[in-house]
Amino acid sequence: MDNELSEIYAFIKATTPFEQLNEHTIINLVSCIDICYVVKDQFLPPESFKEPHFYILRKGALSYLDADGTLLGKFGE
Repeated sequence: MDNELSEIYAFIKATTPFEQLNEHTIINLVSCIDICYVVKDQFLPPESFKEPHFYILRKGALSYLDADGTLLGKFGE
């Protein structure tokens, strides 16, 4: 496993509820993960994503807004 995958593996292994998975399952999961970096004031999901995705926030915070831009909640580390 290369260095980047090792870092992802360590992060997933320490994240609830994934820490309950066995090593083989986590390795399989890590091999299927696509990384998406989002900068401040950028929308999630990116407009290029047309299908539903599952997101794990590793660092930072997200603001949840309605269609009018009203803040509905904030999610963070």
